[in-house]
Amino acid sequence: NEDVSYYLKQIDEEVLILWGKNDIDTPLKYGIKTNKLIKHSALIVFPKGGHFSYLEYPILTNQIIYEFIK
Repeated sequence: NEDVSYYLKQIDEEVLILWGKNDIDTPLKYGIKTNKLIKHSALIVFPKGGHFSYLEYPILTNQIIYEFIK
């Protein structure tokens, strides 16, 4: 319930954002907004993922992170 837009705009590092399309706790629209506010960010959406999509798809998550930092 807190607007952190100001802080997101200040981030100047490369950021990888992982989001679940079916996240009902923090809907995807917030992931899209976060991606737009962070200058150097990439948004990866898990099509069937929920709020903890990184736990639902741990192998895929590891592969994505590995490619991002490589």
